[in-house]
Amino acid sequence: PGEELYSKFGHSALRIRDVSQGFDVIYNYGLFDFNAPNFYLNFVKGKPRYFLGKHDTENFIASFVREDRWVREQVLDIDEKAALELLQRLEENYRPENRYYLYDFFYANCATKIRDLLLEVSEGSLTYPYGQAYSNKSYRDLIAENLPVNDWGGWGIDLALGSLIDTPTSNFQAQFLPEYTADQLSTAQWNGRS
Repeated sequence: PGEELYSKFGHSALRIRDVSQGFDVIYNYGLFDFNAPNFYLNFVKGKPRYFLGKHDTENFIASFVREDRWVREQVLDIDEKAALELLQRLEENYRPENRYYLYDFFYANCATKIRDLLLEVSEGSLTYPYGQAYSNKSYRDLIAENLPVNDWGGWGIDLALGSLIDTPTSNFQAQFLPEYTADQLSTAQWNGRS
């Protein structure tokens, strides 16, 4: 997590590395035009326009270090066919005509875009053993873990999202937060492998 409202919930990105080819790139679904009209109003309402970026890994990590943020790498144990399919999908999504998407706080953000892409590429072989179990937390509880309700951003999100945020969540739904995506992915299985 960072200090700015847009970074309070942390971040997720995908690193694709092929040592034999000298390829080491971060694909990042968390980019936006900070100068876009009504950015914060749209962010609080959960509807700004975001896009996929592609970065040199070393520079990407250095930017987090400059912001005094930490980075945790989680290695995915997927086969070569799935890895190639993942790279092809990311490259297709990175094309100028495909890279923009309508951000949704709960359903289309840096964490859920990665989760959903992994599910697509796995063709049903990626499973979350505890995904449908209830997390015992509402969306409001999960938001409050990173943003106090009495903070202006928390108040704005609370106001914009209304009673929807009191809905209980499953573990799968809790993956709108990057921390929960990483935790759930650590228990997921791909073709029976952890």
